[in-house]
Amino acid sequence: MRELPGDDLVPDASWVIDRRLDLDAAPEQLWPWLVQLGKARGGWYLPRSIDWLLPERRRGARRILPQFQEVAVGDDTPA
Repeated sequence: MRELPGDDLVPDASWVIDRRLDLDAAPEQLWPWLVQLGKARGGWYLPRSIDWLLPERRRGARRILPQFQEVAVGDDTPA
């Protein structure tokens, strides 16, 4: 596996999944969606064809959730 930018931010990660995607959008448009990712937060974004199979409470957010917009260096996001 090759190293990608940011891999050094969590040197003792228990697991790593690297993905890359180019999106035609400004960082300010993407950040609110990225910052709310995670278990007990906005969830994980899955294709709708899979997401609908999950119980509603476990589906990924389809809107920006204000309560999950604050994150700081060192915050733990449960996997």
